Amino acid sequence: TTEIYTLSLHDALPIYLCKAIKVGENVLGFREIQVIRLITNGLLDKQIADVLCISPNTVTTHVANIRSKTGQPTRTAIAVWALEKGIS
Repeated sequence: TTEIYTLSLHDALPIYLCKAIKVGENVLGFREIQVIRLITNGLLDKQIADVLCISPNTVTTHVANIRSKTGQPTRTAIAVWALEKGIS
């Protein structure tokens, strides 16, 4: 089963083990949520890749998708947004 939480850009929601988060018209998938959590912990793409056993290029793609879906222009903005929403 898939749990999808709807999250507006202004709501805070405690999210622990969800599989997807709906942000506006977009959905952040499980892997993107994992990447966000690691970004909020200060990890770089190579470190995230090592933790998730994926390539750094895949991490870069996930980060670009996250930026697009959340409207956040930088990794720092993603981290701040995630912390405000309880995604960390």
